[in-house]
Amino acid sequence: MDLSDELAAARPFAQATAGTPEAARLIAVIRQLAVAPSLAQTMEIVTRAARDLLHADGATFVLRDGDLCHYADEDAIAPLWRGRRFPLDACISGWCMRRNQAVAIADIYQDDRIPHDAYRPTFVRSLALAPVRRREPFAAVGAYWSQPGEATPDRLELLQMLADASSLAISVAQLTPLAEARQAADAAQARYRAVFDQAAVGVARGGFDGRFLEVNARFCEIVGYPAAELLDRDFAHLTHPDDLAHCLAKTAALMAGEIPTYSMEKRYLRRNGEPVWVDLTVSLARDSDGSAAYLIAVVVDISERKAAEAAQKHRAEEFFALAENVPILCWMAYADGQIYWCNQRWREYTGLGPDSPGGLAEKQIVDPEMLPMVRWRWARSLKTGLPFEMIFPLRRHDGTYRSFLTRIVPILGENGRISRWFASCTDVADQQEQEEHLRLLLNELNHRVKNIMATVQSLAAQTLRAATDPQEAFTRLESRLLGLSAAHTILTEHNWEGATLAEVVARTLAPFVMDAPQRVRVAGDEVWLAPAAAVALSLALHELATNAVKYGALSGDQGQVELAWTRRQGELVISWRETGGPAVVKPTRRGFGSRLIECSLPRELGAPSVLRFEPEGLVCQVGVALPAG
Repeated sequence: MDLSDELAAARPFAQATAGTPEAARLIAVIRQLAVAPSLAQTMEIVTRAARDLLHADGATFVLRDGDLCHYADEDAIAPLWRGRRFPLDACISGWCMRRNQAVAIADIYQDDRIPHDAYRPTFVRSLALAPVRRREPFAAVGAYWSQPGEATPDRLELLQMLADASSLAISVAQLTPLAEARQAADAAQARYRAVFDQAAVGVARGGFDGRFLEVNARFCEIVGYPAAELLDRDFAHLTHPDDLAHCLAKTAALMAGEIPTYSMEKRYLRRNGEPVWVDLTVSLARDSDGSAAYLIAVVVDISERKAAEAAQKHRAEEFFALAENVPILCWMAYADGQIYWCNQRWREYTGLGPDSPGGLAEKQIVDPEMLPMVRWRWARSLKTGLPFEMIFPLRRHDGTYRSFLTRIVPILGENGRISRWFASCTDVADQQEQEEHLRLLLNELNHRVKNIMATVQSLAAQTLRAATDPQEAFTRLESRLLGLSAAHTILTEHNWEGATLAEVVARTLAPFVMDAPQRVRVAGDEVWLAPAAAVALSLALHELATNAVKYGALSGDQGQVELAWTRRQGELVISWRETGGPAVVKPTRRGFGSRLIECSLPRELGAPSVLRFEPEGLVCQVGVALPAG
């Protein structure tokens, strides 16, 4: 059996698919075929592999039996034609073998080469067939699908690769009666050389002393040595020192008959000193009398896959290094939601990890009041694949709780399905406290603005109600608003927490006694006023000072004002007394200042206020209720 054609044709496809999942599975199939003890097992391996590699619903191994097609084996979702024989010219398998041509049929009922009556009882709608042995095919491998359009060129090429591999296995092992019948002694060496030299994988024969007896071209390409140099060396010279002991142990077990074959991933050292990763399979070849003859090694270059794995490992290490050092809590879970990893910050906060007793059950971590909602939303994410985002308290290792913003996002695998979940938990407790504080400040500001507007409205209404001259009304309103503004300025400097009475007095009276401050004598202990009391007293003092400048003690050069306060029976009593000014005449009507002091102040300050128009000068007593204690 001359297999040089299929080996040469398979080589480009093998190189193009190196490192892919299909190539890895095909390598596994080749390993199985290399040790298959019979034609029956070879056919079983091939049909099973055809279904797996091509995602087919069925596969057959068809032998040529003279002018008949013998459906010798099958692996399918429903019975096909196992054990039956059909004429070569009435069967698509026969067409494939007679023409030595692979075929892919997207819809069998649109192709006249298909005997439709034979296929109607089956599930088959599309198929692909590839001849086994490219010169004088003696068999065919078929793949079948229940849907049309599944027989693609890529799948046909992969099926042909599998057929070539089965041809190689059957030829090398010489298991089939058909191969034995056609093998001629004078052509055996030539066929062997074709298989050996043109194989798409590295092949070497070795003696029991470890020296190379024979190597093919692909093996030389992998290790970077010419064949002549390799024959002067042994495999230990090429093997990486770190892999040598394991390789020697496996070889010793093989030669002792403890194992029939062995496979391992190891490193060779190329001629330039660079390591190259290979997938090595070693078998023991025996003579016709059963005695050990030599070792056969099949070598596949897996350097690209190893480099990809190393890069992936490096990325994973970088990710975990980052995840361990970020200032947030992180964990990862499998697709079903079971947590298998958490970072150090999570362990430090919760005191728990996946290896803790009970694992990381939600009831151990989540605030009991929020637990039902968290479970419901997490279950919805697991079912729908949607990200999870929610703020809820997590239990600290000391039993306290803090609010965290938890985000959980799905991570997709190569198949496009969720393979795991990644969660990040950000502490937002301080942020929530700041937001609550800001909300309170906004509410307080809203309240104060309303109060200011109400005060301004009241000032304007009372000023304009008694005014007869617009200009005079404007002047009075402006003056009163300035007094209100002065009070607010004081409170703003103290963050609206209040002010001292002395400060309110000094700021309010300063504009009126700027040239002669000694004309107002102030006496009293330090007293802290609430914001509302400070504003009310500032307005009252402004009205008293305005009246004194216009009509009272401060309207002339000799007048004096005494302002003093004392504590008495839970009240602060403030006394304003004018002397040395014009004689006082009790007004016939009450103006804004009188109404403010006698009506508004008692409501604001919680104690009575009194105005007395004595001949020597105006006297005003204002009471301020003091808080208990």
